Amino acid sequence: MQRYPLVNDLWENKIPDFGRITVPAYVVASYSNTLHTAGTFRAWRRIASPEKWLRVHNSQEWPDYYDEANVADLRRFFDHYLKGEDNGWERTPRARYAILDLQGGDRVGVAAEQFPPADVTSTKYYLDGRSRALTTTAPADEIAVTYEVDANPDAVSFVVRFDRDTVLAGHPKAHLWVEARGADDMDVFVLVQKLDAHGTPLQAFTVPNQGAIVHDVTEHGATILRYKGSDGRLRVSARHLDEALSTSDVPAHSFDRVERLSAGEVVDVEIELLPVGLAFHAGQQLRFVVSSRNLLGTMMPGIREYTGANSGQHVVHTGGEHASYLQLPVRRATAEPAPWVRLAGDDHDGRVERFEVVAARRALALLKGKLGRERLLDLLRDEIAAGSAFLREQVALSAGEETTGTTTLRAHGITAAQFTEWLSRAFAREDVLLAGHPEHYSIHAAGGRVNIVETLGEHVCSFFMREWDDSATPGAEPQSAGRRSRLVLEDGTVVGSIANAFAEEEGGFTARLSVTLPVSCGPQVTEHHLQHFAVEFRNWILGAASEQPGQASALKAG
Repeated sequence: MQRYPLVNDLWENKIPDFGRITVPAYVVASYSNTLHTAGTFRAWRRIASPEKWLRVHNSQEWPDYYDEANVADLRRFFDHYLKGEDNGWERTPRARYAILDLQGGDRVGVAAEQFPPADVTSTKYYLDGRSRALTTTAPADEIAVTYEVDANPDAVSFVVRFDRDTVLAGHPKAHLWVEARGADDMDVFVLVQKLDAHGTPLQAFTVPNQGAIVHDVTEHGATILRYKGSDGRLRVSARHLDEALSTSDVPAHSFDRVERLSAGEVVDVEIELLPVGLAFHAGQQLRFVVSSRNLLGTMMPGIREYTGANSGQHVVHTGGEHASYLQLPVRRATAEPAPWVRLAGDDHDGRVERFEVVAARRALALLKGKLGRERLLDLLRDEIAAGSAFLREQVALSAGEETTGTTTLRAHGITAAQFTEWLSRAFAREDVLLAGHPEHYSIHAAGGRVNIVETLGEHVCSFFMREWDDSATPGAEPQSAGRRSRLVLEDGTVVGSIANAFAEEEGGFTARLSVTLPVSCGPQVTEHHLQHFAVEFRNWILGAASEQPGQASALKAG
């Protein structure tokens, strides 16, 4: 590297010729691995394979790779192409991606035929040096903002608050007009952060271990273990673009020449940021940071941090003829803010919704109690028959092919052993089981099995749980207690299975909840059942915790 700092034949020889890769490909990526993310998505974009699939997950790769459902998914790919099995793999969505929430509401397995998805619009947010805001119209006045390389702060930032729910999915880039004063070069680091409504940066660990040591090593650095946002970097003298590889969304640089700056020269640079899948709720904010230093630190602990060859003063020009902007892949945006009603002083209407949820549960419990199980099932007879017909049809259409979805809850204030012991006793308490979810119409033991009547997708379904198979452990952690049960209709048709695994953690436990359904049901039905899991197990966990000695005062599950 010291002898050959620029791209030449030596380095060209190390770069894969993506145009020659034509075999089927299964590409796994994440937004958060600062070592691998850029290269993985680059491979996905450039390989010439006509048959290629992308799956973007929301964690560090090792817990994801060895998840039981993901191993089975990869095995289907290999079985199809290496063994010639007709298992329906070709109907798998070409892209399945994650949307990070950073507050426990991540979505995974969002289906699309491409990435970025087709409904994404590349939207320019212009830097306004006067207000330090990001705006969708370029400021008329040219304002320069500066920072001293060795000063505190050694960065400038710009913020936008979203007045409606907004989803980013794709490739951000920065187009900046910059100038170096007192130097002929500059290293520029940029970062996109998610802030809550009060301006607090939101982050998320990508690994199950979130103990004190992981906090220490990721406070500054070890970026593959804690996600803090999408970052990018560029040495300005290496700004020359490779026109053959660059696109309007993803710049590519040739790195084959040095173009230093002269005094007073203002140049434009394009900086690629790591891909994002990020949800913003109304009122939350996005912060864009420009700095002379690595804002996130090293990729792994123990690595010596890079120090740029910066000096003097960095200038970022905004507005007028030098309208710098951040380009974001906006997937969901409405022309006008959605109407809202909330309590004065609240940032969203969550508390009002909680009032309604409590009242709805109370009303449903009263009605279910008055009707009784038999009268309620009699009222739902036609809906149940339609639901059973729907499931039988999906089993036939899928020809044995299934799909699995998993959601994860973290609980505090109760152990997994306490919860599982409570749950085993709860199956004798029909009122407790019914209270787990508003769409529980009946849960009761029948002939050695448990009959469940609940909503699945758009249908009311009645199915029976077989006895639990405790040898099936869907959790990745070795200390998990896992079990699986098949779901069958009254006529014996197997329509899927459910599985759960509970892993003890400091102060609580993690619950991994999986559902397997016929593949033709579609991702919407799977997603609905995962939402159903989240509601019912949250309520059951809180109910179990409230019955533990000394635990009724401080309970959390999310």
